[in-house]
Amino acid sequence: MLDREFVLPADVVQLAARELHPDLLEACEAGRDDVLLTRPGYRNPTVVISGEVAALISEFRTPSLIEAAVVRYARARNQQPLPVLEAAFPAVVRLIQSRILAPLGTYAVRSAAPSLKRGARVGSATVLRPLAIREDSEVYEVSHDRGARATLKIAWRSRSAHACSLIENEAAVLLNSRLPQQAPLLDLVETADAVAVILEWRSGVHASEAALRLRRIYGPCSRPLVELAANICGAFAALHSVGFVHGDVHPGNVLVESPASVSLIDYGHSSAPGVWPRCGNLRGGVVPFLDPQAAAALLACTSPEPANLRSEQFEVAALVDHLITGTYYVSFSLLYEPTLRLIADAPAQTFRDRGLPSLPGVEAALAVALRKAPGERHDSLDDLKERLLACIAPRRGKTARERATIVGLGLPEAGGAVAG
Repeated sequence: MLDREFVLPADVVQLAARELHPDLLEACEAGRDDVLLTRPGYRNPTVVISGEVAALISEFRTPSLIEAAVVRYARARNQQPLPVLEAAFPAVVRLIQSRILAPLGTYAVRSAAPSLKRGARVGSATVLRPLAIREDSEVYEVSHDRGARATLKIAWRSRSAHACSLIENEAAVLLNSRLPQQAPLLDLVETADAVAVILEWRSGVHASEAALRLRRIYGPCSRPLVELAANICGAFAALHSVGFVHGDVHPGNVLVESPASVSLIDYGHSSAPGVWPRCGNLRGGVVPFLDPQAAAALLACTSPEPANLRSEQFEVAALVDHLITGTYYVSFSLLYEPTLRLIADAPAQTFRDRGLPSLPGVEAALAVALRKAPGERHDSLDDLKERLLACIAPRRGKTARERATIVGLGLPEAGGAVAG
């Protein structure tokens, strides 16, 4: 490490902590003189560093050895280089691991940008436009040779062997599950440079966006949101019924066309329950939706066990609680370790504790799925789905405003109330 040059890529975003709202400042446990760093298109979380370390890494705006950057920083402030290096080295290592500082001459120096242009051919499809660009994989809208819209997901072997293995795993799962809640696999493309899947196009928006639209119209904890939650549980339950867990539960992997029509996407981490997928022993997921056992393992610096039916039940319950309420079941910190401790130990808050309308039936169903002990949860996600559906009371008719807003959303009508 000390004999390599590193650079601060041009796309790194720096935000002074003092510019944050006081509540957000408290949540991320940052001091007013700290700095937050993030990098668009890269999967690593936001990093909080001191103002002194932020000044030090500015020395890497041009490629530099760590030692040379420290010497320049120290001399400019009449300090001794060795104490500066000893104090800053752990933070510098963390920034390298987060790709905030990138080794010169590697792909990590580049901004995440589309690799394929409109009209490019990949297998049986022609590229139309990029949909999502990450440092290790890319997603495009394409035109399939059969004349239909389709989705292309591609990873490059030179950038990430792991991302390539995720796509290979997804293809295998889709071939062996074949559910209505999945976009069917149209083609698997493997070349010396890349691995790609071409999937049937599915309309919709990510679950977080769909829930936001519904909350804006009906408010949090409304009937359409509970219906959406129940059908998301049903989609995961259907996957469980054919012998798979999804393994990567978060709002971006649920595509919503309406509260009654959802699809699951991204099966790279999917496997049989309790078995590691072919991509290796690395759990998927986003921290606020992890189960307590995975959080406890990460706190202990050990690898979590593979996802199973009960762990995924907890994660799906955490997801749908978030969609219904617009909050999390616990008031999380923005920092990694404090959030893991809350997941492992803190009980779920009631809706009323979060300043929201109380829904006793919905909350009771979610509370069972969110129990810390796996054996105390529902027997299956089907049970959670049915308990949520039982809370939805039918209602006659709908106001003109409701009909208009539903049309504006592009979502089918979903009237009714939530039973207490």
